[in-house]
Amino acid sequence: VRDAAGEDCGVVWYGGMGDPSAATTRGNRPEEGLVGSLGDAVTGGQPEPDVSGPMRDQLLRDGFVKIDGPGLFHTDRYVRSDHLATVAGETVTLNVQKADLPQHR
Repeated sequence: VRDAAGEDCGVVWYGGMGDPSAATTRGNRPEEGLVGSLGDAVTGGQPEPDVSGPMRDQLLRDGFVKIDGPGLFHTDRYVRSDHLATVAGETVTLNVQKADLPQHR
């Protein structure tokens, strides 16, 4: 994953589909049902996205991708679906800078 400036952000680790027209995020919460069970296998049982309440609700409503940051002391980040600019081959390019992305708690 590369940000708008071309900086390496890491690799896609997890994603969740959203529903921007939903009245609540209840049905979008990955911890519910089959999707939650699959998500638990990937995330070790931690609810995704693991960010504060209002940002979590926005990511669940809009859909998101979790990026596993590069390097040993990396920072995982979350990308709303509307911040995904292009996907070409194995490269995802964002339309925002890495510093503007919410970080894993």
